[in-house]
Amino acid sequence: MTAIELGTWSEVDEGFWAGNAQGVFLGTIERTGAETFLAQDHVGGRLGEFSSSSAARAAITDPVR
Repeated sequence: MTAIELGTWSEVDEGFWAGNAQGVFLGTIERTGAETFLAQDHVGGRLGEFSSSSAARAAITDPVR
């Protein structure tokens, strides 16, 4: 497993998560609708909207984007 796969996601506000892997900021996920999650990378770049939080996490942590 790589460090990025070991990322920890913390809900810092209702519907808003921040990811961290061994002290490195990964990005954020924001619930924007009932089943819509916006993923942003470590510099705030929009990666897209996804139908699940796990898909949004994968968009952030997948090194081959």
